Amino acid sequence: MASHFHRADNLPGRSWRKRSHLPSIEAATDKESCKRLEDAISAYYRRKEGRGHACKVDHWRRDNRLYWFAHPEDYPEGRLIYDERHELRSETQRPAFEVIFVYCQEEGSLDLFVHGDKNTVTDLQRIFGRAILEVELEDPEATGAVYELLGLLDRRFPLPLEPEDGVEEARVRRLRLRIMESQQGSRNRMRRITLEAGARDDREAVYDLLDDVLASERIPRELLMVQHVGLQLVFRPDAKGRRRTLSFDLSHPDSCSLKYDPSHLVAKGLLKRWGLDVSGRTEDNPPKRRRSVQRVIRT
Repeated sequence: MASHFHRADNLPGRSWRKRSHLPSIEAATDKESCKRLEDAISAYYRRKEGRGHACKVDHWRRDNRLYWFAHPEDYPEGRLIYDERHELRSETQRPAFEVIFVYCQEEGSLDLFVHGDKNTVTDLQRIFGRAILEVELEDPEATGAVYELLGLLDRRFPLPLEPEDGVEEARVRRLRLRIMESQQGSRNRMRRITLEAGARDDREAVYDLLDDVLASERIPRELLMVQHVGLQLVFRPDAKGRRRTLSFDLSHPDSCSLKYDPSHLVAKGLLKRWGLDVSGRTEDNPPKRRRSVQRVIRT
Protein backbone atom coordinates (compact mmCIF):
# COMPACT_ATOMS: atom_id res chain seq x y z
CA MET A 1 0.00 0.00 0.00
CA ALA A 2 2.73 2.49 0.95
CA SER A 3 4.56 1.81 -2.29
CA HIS A 4 1.40 2.58 -4.27
CA PHE A 5 0.98 5.94 -2.50
CA HIS A 6 4.66 6.76 -2.99
CA ARG A 7 4.38 6.05 -6.70
CA ALA A 8 1.20 8.13 -7.02
CA ASP A 9 2.92 11.06 -5.30
CA ASN A 10 5.78 10.96 -7.80
CA LEU A 11 3.90 10.50 -11.07
CA PRO A 12 4.23 13.39 -13.56
CA GLY A 13 1.71 16.14 -12.94
CA ARG A 14 0.90 16.64 -16.62
CA SER A 15 -0.97 13.31 -16.69
CA TRP A 16 -3.22 14.18 -13.73
CA ARG A 17 -6.62 15.75 -14.39
CA LYS A 18 -8.83 17.27 -11.68
CA ARG A 19 -12.63 17.20 -11.74
CA SER A 20 -14.53 19.36 -9.25
CA HIS A 21 -18.17 20.31 -8.67
CA LEU A 22 -19.04 16.74 -7.65
CA PRO A 23 -21.81 16.20 -5.09
CA SER A 24 -20.79 15.08 -1.61
CA ILE A 25 -21.61 11.42 -2.16
CA GLU A 26 -20.23 8.57 -0.10
CA ALA A 27 -18.23 6.38 -2.47
CA ALA A 28 -18.82 2.65 -2.70
CA THR A 29 -15.74 0.79 -1.46
CA ASP A 30 -16.87 -2.84 -1.27
CA LYS A 31 -15.53 -5.67 -3.42
CA GLU A 32 -18.55 -5.58 -5.71
CA SER A 33 -17.97 -1.93 -6.59
CA CYS A 34 -14.29 -2.58 -7.34
CA LYS A 35 -15.38 -5.46 -9.59
CA ARG A 36 -17.79 -3.13 -11.41
CA LEU A 37 -14.96 -0.67 -11.97
CA GLU A 38 -12.66 -3.45 -13.20
CA ASP A 39 -15.25 -4.72 -15.68
CA ALA A 40 -16.13 -1.24 -16.93
CA ILE A 41 -12.49 -0.22 -17.50
CA SER A 42 -11.75 -3.54 -19.21
CA ALA A 43 -14.76 -3.20 -21.52
CA TYR A 44 -13.86 0.40 -22.34
CA TYR A 45 -10.28 -0.30 -23.40
CA ARG A 46 -11.23 -3.47 -25.29
CA ARG A 47 -13.79 -1.58 -27.32
CA LYS A 48 -11.74 1.57 -27.84
CA GLU A 49 -8.16 0.31 -28.21
CA GLY A 50 -8.22 -3.48 -28.42
CA ARG A 51 -6.42 -3.96 -25.09
CA GLY A 52 -7.53 -4.23 -21.48
CA HIS A 53 -8.70 -7.86 -21.67
CA ALA A 54 -8.00 -8.13 -17.94
CA CYS A 55 -8.07 -5.47 -15.22
CA LYS A 56 -7.34 -5.50 -11.48
CA VAL A 57 -8.43 -2.68 -9.14
CA ASP A 58 -7.05 -2.15 -5.63
CA HIS A 59 -8.65 0.32 -3.22
CA TRP A 60 -7.20 2.08 -0.15
CA ARG A 61 -8.01 5.06 2.04
CA ARG A 62 -5.46 7.77 2.80
CA ASP A 63 -6.69 10.34 5.34
CA ASN A 64 -9.83 11.88 3.82
CA ARG A 65 -9.08 10.64 0.28
CA LEU A 66 -9.95 7.36 -1.36
CA TYR A 67 -7.67 5.80 -3.96
CA TRP A 68 -8.44 3.24 -6.65
CA PHE A 69 -5.40 1.83 -8.48
CA ALA A 70 -6.48 0.15 -11.73
CA HIS A 71 -4.10 -1.97 -13.82
CA PRO A 72 -5.61 -2.92 -17.19
CA GLU A 73 -3.79 -5.38 -19.42
CA ASP A 74 -1.70 -3.74 -22.13
CA TYR A 75 -0.84 -5.04 -25.60
CA PRO A 76 1.21 -8.29 -25.57
CA GLU A 77 4.94 -7.90 -26.12
CA GLY A 78 7.24 -10.54 -27.58
CA ARG A 79 10.94 -10.58 -26.77
CA LEU A 80 13.96 -12.87 -26.88
CA ILE A 81 15.32 -14.15 -23.56
CA TYR A 82 17.87 -16.67 -22.32
CA ASP A 83 16.42 -19.39 -20.09
CA GLU A 84 18.12 -21.08 -17.13
CA ARG A 85 20.08 -23.31 -19.55
CA HIS A 86 21.34 -20.22 -21.39
CA GLU A 87 19.35 -21.11 -24.47
CA LEU A 88 17.73 -18.36 -26.50
CA ARG A 89 13.97 -18.53 -26.80
CA SER A 90 10.95 -16.32 -27.47
CA GLU A 91 8.63 -15.17 -24.68
CA THR A 92 5.36 -13.27 -24.77
CA GLN A 93 4.53 -10.93 -21.91
CA ARG A 94 1.31 -9.07 -21.16
CA PRO A 95 2.29 -5.94 -19.22
CA ALA A 96 -0.14 -3.71 -17.33
CA PHE A 97 -0.60 0.02 -17.52
CA GLU A 98 -1.93 2.26 -14.76
CA VAL A 99 -5.04 4.34 -14.14
CA ILE A 100 -5.50 6.01 -10.73
CA PHE A 101 -8.63 7.63 -9.27
CA VAL A 102 -8.44 9.82 -6.13
CA TYR A 103 -11.79 10.91 -4.70
CA CYS A 104 -12.38 13.37 -1.86
CA GLN A 105 -15.97 13.57 -0.63
CA GLU A 106 -15.32 16.69 1.48
CA GLU A 107 -13.98 18.66 -1.51
CA GLY A 108 -16.29 17.10 -4.07
CA SER A 109 -13.26 16.41 -6.26
CA LEU A 110 -11.91 13.59 -8.39
CA ASP A 111 -8.29 13.44 -9.55
CA LEU A 112 -7.51 11.06 -12.40
CA PHE A 113 -4.11 9.85 -13.59
CA VAL A 114 -4.16 8.42 -17.09
CA HIS A 115 -2.20 8.61 -20.33
CA GLY A 116 -4.71 9.59 -22.95
CA ASP A 117 -6.51 12.41 -24.72
CA LYS A 118 -9.32 14.61 -23.44
CA ASN A 119 -11.99 12.12 -24.52
CA THR A 120 -10.30 9.31 -22.59
CA VAL A 121 -10.19 11.47 -19.46
CA THR A 122 -13.89 12.30 -19.74
CA ASP A 123 -14.87 8.69 -20.47
CA LEU A 124 -12.98 7.34 -17.45
CA GLN A 125 -14.42 10.00 -15.17
CA ARG A 126 -17.90 8.93 -16.24
CA ILE A 127 -17.04 5.26 -15.73
CA PHE A 128 -15.89 6.04 -12.19
CA GLY A 129 -19.04 8.06 -11.52
CA ARG A 130 -21.28 5.19 -12.61
CA ALA A 131 -19.38 2.37 -10.91
CA ILE A 132 -18.37 4.02 -7.62
CA LEU A 133 -20.53 7.11 -7.02
CA GLU A 134 -23.65 5.88 -8.82
CA VAL A 135 -24.02 9.21 -10.62
CA GLU A 136 -24.05 10.25 -14.26
CA LEU A 137 -21.38 12.92 -14.67
CA GLU A 138 -22.10 15.70 -17.14
CA ASP A 139 -19.63 17.22 -19.60
CA PRO A 140 -16.80 18.65 -17.43
CA GLU A 141 -16.56 21.77 -19.59
CA ALA A 142 -19.99 22.81 -18.37
CA THR A 143 -18.54 23.44 -14.92
CA GLY A 144 -15.91 25.94 -16.13
CA ALA A 145 -12.19 26.14 -15.52
CA VAL A 146 -10.54 24.79 -12.42
CA TYR A 147 -7.49 27.09 -12.48
CA GLU A 148 -7.82 30.73 -13.49
CA LEU A 149 -4.36 32.23 -14.00
CA LEU A 150 -4.88 35.54 -15.80
CA GLY A 151 -4.38 37.61 -12.63
CA LEU A 152 -0.75 36.47 -12.49
CA LEU A 153 0.07 38.77 -15.41
CA ASP A 154 0.25 41.50 -12.77
CA ARG A 155 3.27 41.46 -10.45
CA ARG A 156 1.02 43.03 -7.78
CA PHE A 157 -1.34 40.05 -7.76
CA PRO A 158 -1.71 39.24 -4.04
CA LEU A 159 -0.33 35.96 -2.69
CA PRO A 160 -1.09 36.45 1.03
CA LEU A 161 0.41 34.16 3.66
CA GLU A 162 -0.67 33.44 7.22
CA PRO A 163 1.60 32.31 10.12
CA GLU A 164 -0.14 28.94 10.32
CA ASP A 165 0.84 28.19 6.69
CA GLY A 166 4.46 27.75 7.69
CA VAL A 167 5.45 29.52 4.45
CA GLU A 168 7.60 32.65 4.40
CA GLU A 169 7.57 33.40 0.67
CA ALA A 170 5.65 32.56 -2.50
CA ARG A 171 7.25 33.19 -5.88
CA VAL A 172 6.23 33.03 -9.52
CA ARG A 173 9.18 31.35 -11.25
CA ARG A 174 7.79 30.72 -14.73
CA LEU A 175 5.06 32.05 -17.02
CA ARG A 176 3.97 30.63 -20.35
CA LEU A 177 1.82 33.11 -22.23
CA ARG A 178 -0.29 32.73 -25.32
CA ILE A 179 -0.60 35.69 -27.66
CA MET A 180 -4.19 36.04 -28.81
CA GLU A 181 -4.21 37.18 -32.43
CA SER A 182 -6.44 40.13 -33.27
CA GLN A 183 -5.34 41.12 -36.77
CA GLN A 184 -7.28 39.98 -39.79
CA GLY A 185 -5.43 37.44 -41.88
CA SER A 186 -3.55 36.00 -38.90
CA ARG A 187 -5.05 32.55 -39.64
CA ASN A 188 -5.37 31.77 -35.94
CA ARG A 189 -1.64 31.37 -35.44
CA MET A 190 -0.60 29.94 -32.08
CA ARG A 191 2.22 32.02 -30.63
CA ARG A 192 3.60 31.58 -27.12
CA ILE A 193 6.15 33.25 -24.86
CA THR A 194 7.85 31.45 -21.98
CA LEU A 195 9.49 33.51 -19.24
CA GLU A 196 11.55 31.72 -16.59
CA ALA A 197 13.65 32.99 -13.69
CA GLY A 198 16.92 31.39 -12.66
CA ALA A 199 17.28 29.56 -9.37
CA ARG A 200 19.15 32.50 -7.78
CA ASP A 201 17.04 35.31 -9.25
CA ASP A 202 14.82 37.37 -6.97
CA ARG A 203 11.04 37.00 -6.83
CA GLU A 204 10.47 39.84 -9.32
CA ALA A 205 12.71 38.40 -12.05
CA VAL A 206 9.91 36.89 -14.15
CA TYR A 207 7.98 40.16 -14.14
CA ASP A 208 11.10 42.13 -15.05
CA LEU A 209 11.39 39.87 -18.10
CA LEU A 210 7.72 40.47 -18.90
CA ASP A 211 8.25 44.23 -18.76
CA ASP A 212 11.15 43.86 -21.19
CA VAL A 213 8.94 41.91 -23.62
CA LEU A 214 6.18 44.52 -23.44
CA ALA A 215 8.52 47.52 -23.62
CA SER A 216 8.54 47.52 -27.43
CA GLU A 217 4.73 47.94 -27.42
CA ARG A 218 4.47 45.44 -30.29
CA ILE A 219 2.50 43.04 -28.08
CA PRO A 220 -0.38 44.66 -26.16
CA ARG A 221 -0.80 43.28 -22.66
CA GLU A 222 -4.52 42.71 -23.29
CA LEU A 223 -3.68 40.09 -25.95
CA LEU A 224 -1.79 37.91 -23.46
CA MET A 225 -3.36 34.87 -21.80
CA VAL A 226 -1.60 32.89 -19.05
CA GLN A 227 -1.56 29.22 -20.06
CA HIS A 228 0.94 27.88 -17.53
CA VAL A 229 2.65 29.06 -14.36
CA GLY A 230 5.44 27.64 -12.24
CA LEU A 231 5.18 28.54 -8.56
CA GLN A 232 7.56 28.05 -5.66
CA LEU A 233 6.89 28.12 -1.93
CA VAL A 234 9.70 28.74 0.56
CA PHE A 235 8.86 27.21 3.94
CA ARG A 236 10.09 28.61 7.23
CA PRO A 237 13.26 26.96 8.62
CA ASP A 238 12.80 23.79 10.64
CA ALA A 239 14.37 23.10 14.05
CA LYS A 240 17.74 22.50 12.39
CA GLY A 241 17.59 25.73 10.40
CA ARG A 242 16.91 24.00 7.08
CA ARG A 243 14.63 25.69 4.55
CA ARG A 244 12.45 23.55 2.31
CA THR A 245 11.08 24.68 -1.01
CA LEU A 246 8.20 23.29 -3.05
CA SER A 247 8.02 23.96 -6.78
CA PHE A 248 4.90 23.02 -8.74
CA ASP A 249 3.09 23.79 -11.98
CA LEU A 250 -0.42 24.91 -12.89
CA SER A 251 -1.89 24.95 -16.40
CA HIS A 252 -5.19 26.43 -17.51
CA PRO A 253 -7.78 25.01 -17.28
CA ASP A 254 -7.34 21.90 -15.15
CA SER A 255 -3.77 20.62 -14.77
CA CYS A 256 -1.78 20.72 -11.52
CA SER A 257 1.34 18.82 -10.46
CA LEU A 258 0.52 18.87 -6.73
CA LYS A 259 -0.16 15.59 -4.95
CA TYR A 260 -1.26 14.89 -1.36
CA ASP A 261 1.65 14.98 1.05
CA PRO A 262 1.40 17.64 3.82
CA SER A 263 3.34 20.40 2.05
CA HIS A 264 1.32 19.85 -1.14
CA LEU A 265 -1.93 20.15 0.83
CA VAL A 266 -0.69 23.49 2.20
CA ALA A 267 -0.09 24.63 -1.38
CA LYS A 268 -3.59 23.52 -2.46
CA GLY A 269 -5.12 25.54 0.35
CA LEU A 270 -3.15 28.60 -0.73
CA LEU A 271 -4.35 28.25 -4.33
CA LYS A 272 -7.93 28.42 -3.05
CA ARG A 273 -7.17 31.46 -0.89
CA TRP A 274 -5.41 33.28 -3.72
CA GLY A 275 -8.28 32.71 -6.13
CA LEU A 276 -6.22 30.65 -8.58
CA ASP A 277 -8.19 27.46 -7.88
CA VAL A 278 -11.74 28.46 -8.76
CA SER A 279 -13.27 24.99 -8.62
CA GLY A 280 -16.39 24.54 -6.58
CA ARG A 281 -17.55 28.15 -6.87
CA THR A 282 -20.68 27.25 -8.80
CA GLU A 283 -22.87 24.18 -9.09
CA ASP A 284 -24.90 24.99 -12.19
CA ASN A 285 -25.04 21.42 -13.51
CA PRO A 286 -25.01 18.89 -10.66
CA PRO A 287 -24.68 15.23 -11.67
CA LYS A 288 -27.87 13.23 -11.77
CA ARG A 289 -28.26 10.29 -9.40
CA ARG A 290 -28.73 6.95 -11.11
CA ARG A 291 -31.29 4.50 -9.79
CA SER A 292 -29.36 1.37 -10.66
CA VAL A 293 -25.64 1.29 -11.21
CA GLN A 294 -25.81 -2.31 -12.46
CA ARG A 295 -28.12 -1.23 -15.26
CA VAL A 296 -25.80 1.62 -16.24
CA ILE A 297 -22.71 -0.56 -16.47
CA ARG A 298 -24.38 -3.03 -18.81
CA THR A 299 -25.50 -0.37 -21.29
